[in-house]
Amino acid sequence: KHSVRQDISPLFSGGPLATWKNLGSYFQQTSEVDSMEMAGIGEEPLSTGSSLTERAETAWLKAKITYYGPRTMLDNSATWFDQLSARTQRPWSYPRPRIALPEDPLNMILLPVFGQVEFKWVEAETQSKLLQGYLLLRAIRLETGRYPDETEAAKLLPTDPFSPTRAPLRYRRESVEKLTLWSVGPNAVDDGGTPGKQEAGVEGMRGDVVAPHTKVRP
Repeated sequence: KHSVRQDISPLFSGGPLATWKNLGSYFQQTSEVDSMEMAGIGEEPLSTGSSLTERAETAWLKAKITYYGPRTMLDNSATWFDQLSARTQRPWSYPRPRIALPEDPLNMILLPVFGQVEFKWVEAETQSKLLQGYLLLRAIRLETGRYPDETEAAKLLPTDPFSPTRAPLRYRRESVEKLTLWSVGPNAVDDGGTPGKQEAGVEGMRGDVVAPHTKVRP
């Protein structure tokens, strides 16, 4: 008799999103699987070199999966994704309201990956808005011979995705030929166009996200 682990191992061959879709499909097809069969995960003998810790971890995983069962784990993931979807509808704020992870083993492993999606999406949207704003300001300069002042620009610039109040992107006219355009960044604090000091992509990084075409260098 081959084990359940051998049955489901192909489900983990893709990336996180593919794995989750595969598991969801599998659980829906096997919702009537008896918990004793699920307990068969890991029933093949461990290698002779396995440590006591590895054996204990395997036993723990078997017990947890048996306790929760596939239907509960799938319901837990659906609830978590509903909460994440609801949070994305609200303006950005820092720190973001925390969504507790379900305690079942599969969701504890897989869901943290999806928790980064919201930030990555807002980060990408911010870069898009900065490019839109820069092109708009350049078009105005080509048409009028000058960049608009800050008051004029505030009425025209796109909304800052990282702004909790949905305020427009920040802008400063440095000279006839130079400008600085920025987003308040993941920590939602306006630092006056000072670029972030930490590596890009870190939620809560200090400093602003400055349009790369507009940075004023000494």
